[in-house]
Amino acid sequence: MALFFRQLNLASKFLPPILAGCSVALLIGSAVIYDGVKDSTDRQIQVAQGALDTEQSNSRELSLQALHAKADIIGRFMAKTAPDLISSFDFVSLGSYQQEATRDTDIAYAAYLKPDSEPLTKYEAPADKTNIIEKTYPIVYENETLGSVLLGISTHQVETEIQNSNERIKAATTKVKTNGQWSTDRILMVTLVQAAVVLIII
Repeated sequence: MALFFRQLNLASKFLPPILAGCSVALLIGSAVIYDGVKDSTDRQIQVAQGALDTEQSNSRELSLQALHAKADIIGRFMAKTAPDLISSFDFVSLGSYQQEATRDTDIAYAAYLKPDSEPLTKYEAPADKTNIIEKTYPIVYENETLGSVLLGISTHQVETEIQNSNERIKAATTKVKTNGQWSTDRILMVTLVQAAVVLIII
């Protein structure tokens, strides 16, 4: 019996340091896990952001290419049909083609120009051409340049779509960060509770 109490006394003597060591180990382990999970989440977000940025850039290029292709169809058609109308001074028909071109929401303005680039038909161009790309198409008849067709191509819709996409990506990234932070905070809280229980036992 005396031996049992001596062993119990010895165990009670070494138990607190052991439990304290376990508590410290738990805290260190939780800190390591917390940093690991946080770094992993941040890396995943960076990789996803890079992939999304690349995809968005490619999408923008494709949208602009499609915009240019559409403008080329309109501009070349106007230039091809213009010689007969110019030679017959049919400015009414020229104006009709011009108005028809601007019915397309991506065409901000259209005009027929003289060889010296002065307007052959009236048109209004905005003062701010930030989201405007101008393209000209020569009007040629029997190797003689009669003028050109001017198109103001609006990139507003493309830029708006990119901006909306940026906002959606930003919202998704914020949500992922929030969820990741919640997960790491939960890990830390559980470990702190475990360490506190060990300390209470001591």
